[in-house]
Amino acid sequence: LKNKLESAQSSVEKAFEDAEKVVSSNKNLNKDKITVVFTCIRAAVDTCERELNECIDNIDDNNKEKLEKYQQNVTDATLKLEQYRKELENILVNNNYEMLLQSRENLTENIDQIEKDLEKLESSVEIRFTIENIDNLQTAVNDALKTVKIVQKQGSFSSHSPHADPQLVKLFKSVNDQGTTITDPEIITYIREHMDPSEKFYIRNIVLSYLEACLINRDPQKKIQEDIAKKRMTVLNAIIEHKPEAEIQAVYAIQNFVNKLEHPP
Repeated sequence: LKNKLESAQSSVEKAFEDAEKVVSSNKNLNKDKITVVFTCIRAAVDTCERELNECIDNIDDNNKEKLEKYQQNVTDATLKLEQYRKELENILVNNNYEMLLQSRENLTENIDQIEKDLEKLESSVEIRFTIENIDNLQTAVNDALKTVKIVQKQGSFSSHSPHADPQLVKLFKSVNDQGTTITDPEIITYIREHMDPSEKFYIRNIVLSYLEACLINRDPQKKIQEDIAKKRMTVLNAIIEHKPEAEIQAVYAIQNFVNKLEHPP
């Protein structure tokens, strides 16, 4: 049973390792693939549970056979002892002293031996059994789950196409919101804290957020709100100005935005 449990622990750990590889390396991860990953983990756990249950069933069957054999040995020894005692009683009742003298030693030895055998006869059956290292298995599962969660938090689910950041759009739009005092430096701070410059579409995402904020959604002509465009331009200048590659990415973002307006999804 101990070997089976160790094998089960290895199988579960292997399933979580495979899941971690899928989550951390898959560029197009989605809910369906996450479901597949955890379905595989559950299948591994179910297989381990079934094998352990089968192992315990085998132990129970083996114990049952040993117990039945032990009970039969006790019964046989008791019957034999009773047989010798009856023989002795029969000899004494019939006053067959000659037979008593002839068989006395043999009867006494047999009775003594059987009594000793009965005292020594102990069940070799281990009725109860324990599963060792179960805490280690639980710890391994918890550690593996933590690893999967860490991979998720590190951004395995981030988008792989240019997109506007909803919160950044709100910050850009706050120019016209009465009661708000969101300044350009605060917006730049948000960008630094929540957007990764090493990401492929870092500049495009910022520009798309800016353009989305400037767009008058309720106007069928899709006009631009000039006050937002002018007042928030300083944010773009701080990030893009005098940076040729960033300027190119900004142009791509504008093309992408215009194409989206002309051909909405």
